[in-house]
Amino acid sequence: MDAKQSGEAWIREILDGHKSYCKINFRMSKIVFTSLSRVLETRYNLQNLRHISSREMLGIFLYILSTGTKVSQCRERFQRCN
Repeated sequence: MDAKQSGEAWIREILDGHKSYCKINFRMSKIVFTSLSRVLETRYNLQNLRHISSREMLGIFLYILSTGTKVSQCRERFQRCN
């Protein structure tokens, strides 16, 4: 695990950065990502866990779907072992 930042920090960077970053990595705008995150939390009870936020969970899921990244590459990107 040698990425320069944690998965949560990377998600924040994507959402706080240029609007194209979110579309490139998640195939949706920041507004849609944020809205989807809220819907999953309020309607479907997606919750933060001890070591991972619901926003990071959504980011990992969308990143895999949108980029076709292998799980092993995703582990490195988000600094997750499992």
